[in-house]
Amino acid sequence: MARPDPLVRIGLTRKAHGVQGELRVEVEPRYLEDLLHTPFIFIELPDGMVPFAVEEVRMDRWPILKLEGVDVRDEAVPLTSRPLWLAEKHILPDDQRRLEVETLAWAWAEGYTLVDCRAGVVGIIEEVREFPQQEMAVVQYEGRELLIPLHEALIVEVDDERRELVMDLPEGLLELG
Repeated sequence: MARPDPLVRIGLTRKAHGVQGELRVEVEPRYLEDLLHTPFIFIELPDGMVPFAVEEVRMDRWPILKLEGVDVRDEAVPLTSRPLWLAEKHILPDDQRRLEVETLAWAWAEGYTLVDCRAGVVGIIEEVREFPQQEMAVVQYEGRELLIPLHEALIVEVDDERRELVMDLPEGLLELG
C-alpha cells in the first residue's frame, strides 16, 4: 500500500461564492502560486482529509476556487470554513516561483475574532485594509462597520488555536462610526 503524500496547510475555505459551487478561499500569500497551479487540494472535513480535483482557480478580491463535482451552492456550503491543504509535492521550490505577492502585514488576522479587554467580543475581522499610516481591521459591531487600528501596542494576545485577537482598544473607539 502506497504511503500518502505529506500535506501542507495553506489556508482556509471561507464561504460559498455565487451559485455555481465556487468557494472563496483565504490562502497564505506564499502558497498562492501553488494553489493557482495545483491539480488537487484537500479539505479537512469532520471525517478526515478529502481530496478534490481543482477545476479552476481565479482571482477576484480573494482567490475563488471551483472544484470538480461541486456544481451548486448547496454542495459548496458544507465545505466552508474548513482548513485547506496541498500535497507537499505540489509546493513549488522557491527558485521556481514566478509570482510576486505583495501582502499586508496583518492579512493573517482576517477571520479572527477581535476581542477587547473591556468590551469582550467585538466581532470577526472581515478584512484588513491598508491606509497611508497603517493597516485597519474591518469589523461589524452593533450594526455598523468599524475600522480598528492594527498596531502592536494595542495587541494583548494572539490565540491562533481559537483564532482570536485580543486587544486593549482606546476608550471610545467602539462608539465611533
